Amino acid sequence: MPQTPAPVRIETMVGGYVFSQLLYVVAKLKLADLTCHAPQTVEELATATDTNRDALQRVMVPLVFLGVFQRVSLNAYQLAPGNEQLISTHPHSLVPYILISGDVYYKSFSELSSSLKTGRTGCETAFGQPFFDLLQSNHDFSLHFHASMSQNIAETLDTYDFSSSHHIVDIGSGKGEIASAIMQKYPHIHMTLFDLPSALCDAKAYMQQQNLTERCRFHEGDFFRDPLPGEGDTYLLSRIVHDWDDEHALQILQTCRQAMPQTSKLLLVEFVIDNQISAREALEDLFMLVVTGGRERTLERFRELLRQASLHISRVLSTKHRQCIIETVPA
Repeated sequence: MPQTPAPVRIETMVGGYVFSQLLYVVAKLKLADLTCHAPQTVEELATATDTNRDALQRVMVPLVFLGVFQRVSLNAYQLAPGNEQLISTHPHSLVPYILISGDVYYKSFSELSSSLKTGRTGCETAFGQPFFDLLQSNHDFSLHFHASMSQNIAETLDTYDFSSSHHIVDIGSGKGEIASAIMQKYPHIHMTLFDLPSALCDAKAYMQQQNLTERCRFHEGDFFRDPLPGEGDTYLLSRIVHDWDDEHALQILQTCRQAMPQTSKLLLVEFVIDNQISAREALEDLFMLVVTGGRERTLERFRELLRQASLHISRVLSTKHRQCIIETVPA
């Protein structure tokens, strides 16, 4: 297969920000929602989104060339087939991820050169505070982030059998979608959701919608400062550890170990990279550097952190989409 000439590849990479910002506008204005059932004219879309008609027309044209929309007539557009995940109500919608990307990740990466010089995250430079402090101070950012993190819950449930668990402590639970999914599949399980106050506020409302409040406890706290509930037989950290550098990751694991009864177990849901890192994994690791200050890790690196926290890996289960479930027990 002939390779694309280097200048063309470089020009495409340099212009990548244009594509991401076009998708951000689609998500922000809910253009997919407005055009998923029937074509809409530019005038109708401009009125619905309170935008300038001429500017919107000039946005829609490149989106047609990119295959996001179809031009049905000279002045009317409809969402192209295959792009249903751009609809905000789609069960696997990418809209929350696109919004948090446009609002936070995009601006954080604009400070990549600063991260290289200082070792600080681009998020701190762009917004003046670390990523999770930013989520605490901006409710919309928090909602979009936690919603984007709820993808691939089904594969966790398909991979791990929770039937032997009775009380699960979900640490950094966010909105509570994984807790909800576990309780719906396993009616005997009760959950304690542990997170910062802003996240638990959304979790309480979500659990009420799901009619699961009676099987939930909500425990406000910060795992760097506060002890965890000690009544669980299973503790869950779903895509939490990779958000932090080794020092903070170890502190989280030690806090878990201090709360865990000797007969309990701790589950880590994480990406586990190979020593021969792939291009995708390298970009994900760079993302952690620039946005949260964390990193992706090999199984050996996880094993060493867990050993320092007096935890032992009992088994590792692979899911369909590259995530692993690392089951650990007190050493």
